Amino acid sequence: EMFMNTTNSTVKTKIDTWYEENMLDYTESLEDTIWCNDRSIKSGALKSKDDKIEGIDFGAVVRFIDKNKPSLICPNDNDKFTVSVKNGNGALTYPVALLTADELTLAGHGFSGYSSSSYLYTNQTNWFLSPSDFYSNDAYAFILSSGGRLLNVNNGVSKSYGVRPAVSLAPGTIIASGDGTSENPFTVEKDSSNR
Repeated sequence: EMFMNTTNSTVKTKIDTWYEENMLDYTESLEDTIWCNDRSIKSGALKSKDDKIEGIDFGAVVRFIDKNKPSLICPNDNDKFTVSVKNGNGALTYPVALLTADELTLAGHGFSGYSSSSYLYTNQTNWFLSPSDFYSNDAYAFILSSGGRLLNVNNGVSKSYGVRPAVSLAPGTIIASGDGTSENPFTVEKDSSNR
């Protein structure tokens, strides 16, 4: 059941509502990019649906703890969340989601070090897209802690943390003004200079 895309999560529902209230006018400027909710499982962890398993580690945990190597490759087609089925699973309503633990690591946050000057650092705890574990009937996901650290422990998905939706600009879209702060947000427009 955890590999089926039939029920929207609470986070997806909240992000869709935020998008409807704030982003609908910008949809044509956004790319229907792949948002990877990587549910690949650590080798040997899942034997059959009838086996009693103490816990399961997902792919992001393997990359960080076992290998310390982030990846932008999404290994399973079913986990490639998109609006259209052209390049993914077509399970999204809008072209918006959360960043992955891999993307956080590449931005300067990770297990071996972290940054309080990263553009993702807000001094608040936020959820990110990558699942980490499934233990004792509880699901866990990665967070970026208020201290700027990427964490995967004790973060059951029933906990209340913030979210920071992300979008990808479509080719030919430029930033027309703004500096990206909440006081002066970016505004975007189509590039008419044929660059």
